[in-house]
Amino acid sequence: MALATLRGAGLFGFALLVAFCIVAATWSAVAIPQDSRILIWVVGLALLPFVNAVFDWFSYGLTIRLLTAGHRRRGLWPLALGVVDAGVALVLFFLLSLALMGILGLVNALRAAPLVDLRALLDGVAARPEDHLWVVAMVASTLLPTFLHLCLAFFSLAGWFPDRVWTRWVDALGAEDDGHAPLGATVGLLGLSLLWVALITAPIGGALWALWTHGGALREGYVDALGTVALWLGVL
Repeated sequence: MALATLRGAGLFGFALLVAFCIVAATWSAVAIPQDSRILIWVVGLALLPFVNAVFDWFSYGLTIRLLTAGHRRRGLWPLALGVVDAGVALVLFFLLSLALMGILGLVNALRAAPLVDLRALLDGVAARPEDHLWVVAMVASTLLPTFLHLCLAFFSLAGWFPDRVWTRWVDALGAEDDGHAPLGATVGLLGLSLLWVALITAPIGGALWALWTHGGALREGYVDALGTVALWLGVL
């Protein structure tokens, strides 16, 4: 979170540090022999995470800005900004995949023998993603802040109820009468509380249902599109 709020000299210094780490990790991945045990650690714990950190920084920064903007507005703005965040996050998700393939393609081109068979990796992710969870988890980390933002955006829909409704129900709870006002206020507040829970769980349940029902087709389409763009860029 702190990285997403860097400005000025701090941001420039952070960019230089990340760039230096990526260059150093790339050089190490090219120079280390194929049979060295260190190679897999350099690629898996240095090179790819540093590339991933750049996109995570953009994703967290955008989410924080849009959350702040949505907090200052009412009506449909929080939900609309959440949808914008989701759209940009999907673009970053695709660009991160291309960047990871690009850096691995660069390492392959600079080494005497290719380090990673990118085509086989893509086919493996499409056919059996459970065998490549490290790839899926690394790329999906970019979507985490956006997912939380969407949950908060749906949660904010409960704020459409006027403040006077809340005030009337809360006051009715303490009313000293034997009428139906306290009971009605209890039912109303309980209903709004359940609505809040539903507004948070609905997008989560919907996303899980979509992945469960159409996950295979979505994954294959995504990998095909990624492979096409990577081939056009000369990465594959």
